[in-house]
Amino acid sequence: THTHTHTHARRRRTEDETRFGSSSTEYGAKYDMAQQLKGNPMVGGVVYGVRKLWATSLLPSASSHKITKSIKGVIWDLDGTLTVPYLDFALMRRKIGVPTGDVLKVIETFEPERREKAHAIIKEWEEDGRRNMKLQPGVASLIDSLREADVRQAIVTRNNAETLEHFLDSFEFAECFEPALSREFTPCKPAPHPALHVCSAWEVDPSRVLFVGDGVDDMLCGHAAGNITALLLNDHNRANRLALDHAHLVVETIDELRAHLTKGLHVRIPPH
Repeated sequence: THTHTHTHARRRRTEDETRFGSSSTEYGAKYDMAQQLKGNPMVGGVVYGVRKLWATSLLPSASSHKITKSIKGVIWDLDGTLTVPYLDFALMRRKIGVPTGDVLKVIETFEPERREKAHAIIKEWEEDGRRNMKLQPGVASLIDSLREADVRQAIVTRNNAETLEHFLDSFEFAECFEPALSREFTPCKPAPHPALHVCSAWEVDPSRVLFVGDGVDDMLCGHAAGNITALLLNDHNRANRLALDHAHLVVETIDELRAHLTKGLHVRIPPH
């Protein structure tokens, strides 16, 4: 159990997570539509409409302080995106005995004793991640620039609420992200519901929102929700064809992402 006593924004986020975590039926229609678009070859037409928005810069360049309000918000993944990759997901899967599939869902099918052991492994693994949490290079600066540009920011993670709180407190980001959703929000990634919830809370069309992450769950979630998706490469995802196929933009570093946002960019149309 954790407390939310630091700010009004934090309390409001907690209330949102509790309310929408218990029921996400209001997103059912949007989810159905997103699933249809996901399998529709004409989705490229939607993405092309977004691509034209990206022809102008989002952040001010060195020679200009004028900011084009093309993108209204950025949704960030946490582990491996806002923070430096540390956790070895493949090793965790091997320890639990779930080589493929959605780990959280598969665990719920286990017998009670095995399920309890699996949750204990995940808890220990996540505690280790909190102890070794470091910011991704360039992240703090880009977050500040987006704030100055009046671009909304949110977090959508499959990590637990305790880790999310630790991140917000450790780096004094409590006021930067609204909402900030942990896996207690259900259904979590790769379902589009968390991203759709953020867009709904902001009252912003999903096509005007950038989803930045390093995993296939991030790309599937953002893509199905109708967001622009940006994949941050690392040693663990370079060969992940599914993630690459659902990314509109692929970058090596946060600074490269900043360069694209500053200069303006044209995103590619994924094959899916």
